[in-house]
Amino acid sequence: MKIKEILEKLDSENNYIGFQLSKRNGLINTTWLLYKKDLAYYFFDINQKIEFEDNYKYSTIELLNELEKASFEIELSIN
Repeated sequence: MKIKEILEKLDSENNYIGFQLSKRNGLINTTWLLYKKDLAYYFFDINQKIEFEDNYKYSTIELLNELEKASFEIELSIN
């Protein structure tokens, strides 16, 4: 699933504040957390402390530019 589809799903479903995402690159699998808070998105590695600070904050355009070629799977919905 592309990041654009994930953002659209997160925007359209008011029940969820975020998703746990999995990204596979060959044999390596990484897990990420994507939250929506106010009008911004926050993107964290699963092992990071979750702090809604500017260095983790992204606009829609920034996320699309940074992650346009990556494919993710939604593992869990966060509510």
